[in-house]
Amino acid sequence: ERTAALADVVLPPGRRRGRRAAALWAADAPTPASPAAWRALASAFEHTGLWPVLLDDAAPGDGWVDQLAPSPPAPPVEVGAVAAHLAAAVRAWSEELTPDLPSTDPDYHRELVALLATDAAAGRPASATGRRPDAIAHASAALDAAHLGVVACTRPAQVLERIAWPGARDALDPALLTAVLASWEGRYGALVLGLSADVVTFAVTRPPATIEEAREAAAEQLAACPALTDDWDGFDAHAAALVDAPAWRLRWRDTVGDNRQERAHT
Repeated sequence: ERTAALADVVLPPGRRRGRRAAALWAADAPTPASPAAWRALASAFEHTGLWPVLLDDAAPGDGWVDQLAPSPPAPPVEVGAVAAHLAAAVRAWSEELTPDLPSTDPDYHRELVALLATDAAAGRPASATGRRPDAIAHASAALDAAHLGVVACTRPAQVLERIAWPGARDALDPALLTAVLASWEGRYGALVLGLSADVVTFAVTRPPATIEEAREAAAEQLAACPALTDDWDGFDAHAAALVDAPAWRLRWRDTVGDNRQERAHT
């Protein structure tokens, strides 16, 4: 069997996956989730342009990975639009669920615009370092039977858009979702680490340190991923779980699974 190396990491046998001009390469067989290997590939991203991901339920065949059909990248979203979207979501959820949320302050929108305009939030990808250096180990712990993959992109936040990931298709415009993920990357060090058909796993190196910060993050997560309310214990419990949490797992609706079920009944 032929093998290849990338950033001194020996890659297992694999192939380009998906339809048309897929931007994803994935191993043919599950690979033990190795934080050291993932970190090595992530550290080399600036030179390779390939971001590592751990893919769950990704065996070759009729699975979600092989149905990916990427579209040309959309133009970047203006930072003011992203800030307005997040601020509106925080305001809406605070009014409905937690009226004392500090981010109802009008300054929140202006602060978001400033944050999103920085290099960390809108330019270079965040590094895999921060207050929680154990984030990668925590986030990858549930992906010990995943397939190693790499995605050609300009920053980790772009992974979902580049491969036309189907999970968030009914929630947000792909370009807006990319911009939201970029803002989390810059502010929280939230790096895309793992994917399944409907779940994104993030290694979070700078998670919210206080319940106030966590409530803002929770409201923003709901703006991007409304399906969170399908399986949770309420807004306050969700926010509390984000305080100093080194991993986020956000579940969207499984549109690939839905489509396959529809085909099976027609």
